[in-house]
Amino acid sequence: MIALIALALTCILFLPASAAADALPTTVIVAEDAHRTEALAAEELARYMETAGDREVPVATAPPADEVGAIYVGGAAQCEVPADLAADGFVIERHGADAHLCGVDPRGTLYAAYRYLEEAVGWRWLQPGTSGEALTGSGDPAFPRERIV
Repeated sequence: MIALIALALTCILFLPASAAADALPTTVIVAEDAHRTEALAAEELARYMETAGDREVPVATAPPADEVGAIYVGGAAQCEVPADLAADGFVIERHGADAHLCGVDPRGTLYAAYRYLEEAVGWRWLQPGTSGEALTGSGDPAFPRERIV
């Protein structure tokens, strides 16, 4: 019995990155009139999630009717951003199966996207360029478990 429990724990702890990505949202939603930096945030989310999960992650201006779990970016997101939050600050919230990423300004939204990729997917940027990118597999698809400001 103990051997079975140990085997189960080992399997859970060492899931491949693609198994963790299966629980991540499958669409990135951005406002149609989004600032170019917010659009970049949406594109970066989709690109890195596609690489991690080996599946297409579309960027759209509205969620598909059958969609369960999406990432809403910038003006498409529904976050309460504190008035006293500094420039480049951001908020990340979970609303059911959806993640909402908002910035005080467009650059803050981009920072929120990178934080989401680090925490939820497991990406790390160790140095500039693609040789410095690493997918650790240590992401938490349920991120954020609480509001991040």
